[in-house]
Amino acid sequence: QSNLLDRHARHLMLITRNDAALQILFTHKLLDYDGTKVIFGSDFPADRTDLNICLNIQAIKNCMADGRTVVLIHSDNLYESLYDMLNQHYTVYQGQ
Repeated sequence: QSNLLDRHARHLMLITRNDAALQILFTHKLLDYDGTKVIFGSDFPADRTDLNICLNIQAIKNCMADGRTVVLIHSDNLYESLYDMLNQHYTVYQGQ
């Protein structure tokens, strides 16, 4: 829990085998509903298009800019793009 509250922590990753962890995170108030965006992926062809991937990546970027937590569930199609996006050099801009 202390890692979630650490404003200097970078990308915390919690890997589980099933979706039960999501409920646990909210029930034990490790995450709050207002400050968290949950993105569900799927294997439907329409959900795997480049456009849908770009929209999800943009939603993640917006959450990062706002300081919101993002939870990805079954989002395998985003991981390559996330690796490219998050494996960058960070700079301070206007105090952020």
